[in-house]
Amino acid sequence: MGGTGEEKPQSLLPQAPKKTRAKSQSDEEEAAIFNTKLLFEATRLEKFCDKWWNIAETDHSEAGLKTYLEQLNKHMALVDMANENLQMSNIEETIRKSSEERYDHINDSGLNTRLRINEILSSIRPAPEEASRTNPTPLATLPPSNQPNYLKVPACDTEVFYGGYEDWPSFRDMFTAVYISHPKLSPAQKLYHLRQKTRGKAALLIKNYPLNDQSFELAWNALKHRYENRRILVDNQLKTLFNIQPVTSENGERIQYVQTTINNCLSTLQANGVSTANCDPMLVYLCSSKLPDETLALWEQSLNSRKELPLWSELDQFLTTRYEVVERLTTYRPNKPKPNQSNFTPRSSTPTNNSFHSRNKTHSLHTDPKRQASCKLCNSNHSLINCVKFKELSVQDRNKFVRENSEQMAKAKGTASPIQQTLENRIPSGTPQAIQMATPRSQH
Repeated sequence: MGGTGEEKPQSLLPQAPKKTRAKSQSDEEEAAIFNTKLLFEATRLEKFCDKWWNIAETDHSEAGLKTYLEQLNKHMALVDMANENLQMSNIEETIRKSSEERYDHINDSGLNTRLRINEILSSIRPAPEEASRTNPTPLATLPPSNQPNYLKVPACDTEVFYGGYEDWPSFRDMFTAVYISHPKLSPAQKLYHLRQKTRGKAALLIKNYPLNDQSFELAWNALKHRYENRRILVDNQLKTLFNIQPVTSENGERIQYVQTTINNCLSTLQANGVSTANCDPMLVYLCSSKLPDETLALWEQSLNSRKELPLWSELDQFLTTRYEVVERLTTYRPNKPKPNQSNFTPRSSTPTNNSFHSRNKTHSLHTDPKRQASCKLCNSNHSLINCVKFKELSVQDRNKFVRENSEQMAKAKGTASPIQQTLENRIPSGTPQAIQMATPRSQH
C-alpha cells in the first residue's frame, strides 16, 4: 500500500504545468476571438455610418430615418457587447489599449450619426408641445383666407471639399451657414462634420487634429489659412478667361459657353475685390476673337457706330439673342450640315467614283468614244499602262507584247503606236529596254 501511495504523486507532478499551459492557451484564443468580433462589428458600424452620410439629406423621409436609427442602435449595441467581452477577457495590455482607442473612435462616429438623424427627424416632425404652442387653434376652425400655405423646404447642405482653390469660397460660406452657425452643435460635432465634408488634400490638412471642442477653431483656421489665397484665385480666373477655345461653327451651345465663361470669371473677380469697370474694350475684343465668322459679322452689323467702343453689356445681350436664334434654327433643320463643313474633296492620287472632280476629269478625258482606250491584254476598258496583268509581266514580255500588238497600227500610220510612245517616254533613253523598243521601228 505504501509503495502504491508513493507512485501516484510522482505520476501527477509533471501533469500540473500542462494544465496551466492549456488554460493560458485557451484564454489567448478566447481573447483573439473577442478581438476579431470587435473588429468585425466596428467595421460594420463604420460602413453603416459612411453609407448614411453619403445620402443627401434631401432624400431622407421620416420613415426612412426611423429605420436607419433603429439599425444604428442595433449596430452600436453589438459593438458595445463585443468590446465588453474583450475587456473582460485575459488580453495583453497593448491589445487592450488599441481596442479601447478603436472602440472610442467608432463609438463617436455612431453617436454623431445618431445625433444628426435625430436633428433631421426633429426638423421634419416638430415636438407636440411646440406644435400646440405655435398652433393653439386648429387650422380647420380658421377662415380659409387665414390658413397659411406651408411649403416643405428641403434640407440645405454643402458639397464635399477636395482642396480646389476655386471651390473654397462656396464651401466656406455654405459650411458656415449650415454647421458653424448651427446653435445646437458643439465645436467637437462641428469638427466631425468638417471631417466628413473634406477629402483629399483638405482632409489631410485637418486629419491630425483630435476630435474635441478645442480643435475645431484650429482646424478651421488651418483651412482658411491654406485656401484663402486671393492671388491664386484671381490667377485661375484669368487663366480660364484667356484660354477660351475659339468657336469654329455656328453652334449655339459653344457660343453660350463662351458667354457664360466670361460672365463667371467677371463675377469671381469682382467677388475677390478686382474691379472690372474699365475692362469693356478688352472683353469685347477677347470675345470677338472667339466667335465664328457669321456671328462676328452679325455683331459688327448690329453696331450703331464703327468708331465708338462697344460695351461688354451690348455684346452680352447680342450673344444671348444670337444663341436663341441658332438654337431655334437647329430645331427647324436638325439634319442640316454645319456651315463650316464643305463637300469639297481634295485631289487625290487614287481615283474615286464619289469625287466631283474625279467625275469631271473622267468626262473631259472620255468625251470622244472613238478615243476610249481598250486593253489588248485583258480586254478591259483601261489603258495598257494601267493594266495590272501587264505590270506583272517581265520587261522582255512587255516589249514582246507591245511589238506584236502595235505592229499593225504602226504599218497603217507609218509611226510607232501611242502605247509604244508612252513606254518610250517612261523608259530612260540609252537603256537596253529603250534600245529593244526602238529596234522594231528601225527594222520596219
